Amino acid sequence: MASSQPLAGAPALSRARRWALLFTVAAGLLLVREAGGKVCDFKGATLGRMDNRGPETHQIVAGNLKVAESLQKVLVNTGYAAEFDAKF
Repeated sequence: MASSQPLAGAPALSRARRWALLFTVAAGLLLVREAGGKVCDFKGATLGRMDNRGPETHQIVAGNLKVAESLQKVLVNTGYAAEFDAKF
């Protein structure tokens, strides 16, 4: 069961909103994958299973192969990926 306690730095969401966000993100990821796109974390690794923390605490890059790869590199090279890791 998902915890209703927010993480430090994460916005407090009701259980219903958390589930709605989870299903919205899952639907988007499914669409990208089915269209032949790439879904990964900020470092290019395959995105793992969502956990109780919710999708707002996960690194997600999704898009066609060219865009996702370029975006992933920018996120790492600018330091944003490391900053996000430090938050969560």
